[in-house]
Amino acid sequence: METEKDPFEAVRAMMHENLDKVGSATQSYLDIFEKTMRGLPGANQEQIGTFKAYIERQVAANETSGRSFWAPRIFRRPSVFRSSTFGPN
Repeated sequence: METEKDPFEAVRAMMHENLDKVGSATQSYLDIFEKTMRGLPGANQEQIGTFKAYIERQVAANETSGRSFWAPRIFRRPSVFRSSTFGPN
């Protein structure tokens, strides 16, 4: 009901849902990648673990950035984002 009154809230909710879906798909992909790489003969197990940890950190940072962009205080005032990103209006 609340999202029907506020179109910005509907968009924000949709974007958060999309971020959740992307996070789930990314984790599945990383798990498949890790399993495949560890199954190769002569694979360096330490390097595979280090690489996966690096990718997971990058994904987490991107998710945090995406969620903060869609936070109410930024999304409701697009001029704040524009002015802080591109300089004065």
